[in-house]
Amino acid sequence: LPVNPENLADGSIEERHLAQSAVTSGKIADGAVTTAKIADGAVTEAKLDSKLQSTISDKEDTKNKINEITETNKISTEAYTSAKAVATYALPQPTEACQAASGMCVLSVNKETGAIEWVSVSSPAN
Repeated sequence: LPVNPENLADGSIEERHLAQSAVTSGKIADGAVTTAKIADGAVTEAKLDSKLQSTISDKEDTKNKINEITETNKISTEAYTSAKAVATYALPQPTEACQAASGMCVLSVNKETGAIEWVSVSSPAN
């Protein structure tokens, strides 16, 4: 007897009751496999189309490169924006003269001596 799939409840037919190779891709109705019906972790990356695998790999590589660049440049961003950087990276404290002049101080390298020193600025450089 033919069975109308609309009359079957989800999970009412267990795999052990099906003959070997009874259900093939040609017999599964379009749209019958939905996200909600796929068990978590059931589809692995190895089962994905090679183009999709490549896309995932490219995105992971990009994420890793961004993290690497962020870590590499971490000292420069923290040194200019965080008071914690003074202690973390053994940087000198801003001088009172620098703070008194404009209230805005940046770390600079003295071209003559090579020393790191605080410099007062009144506006961003053009």
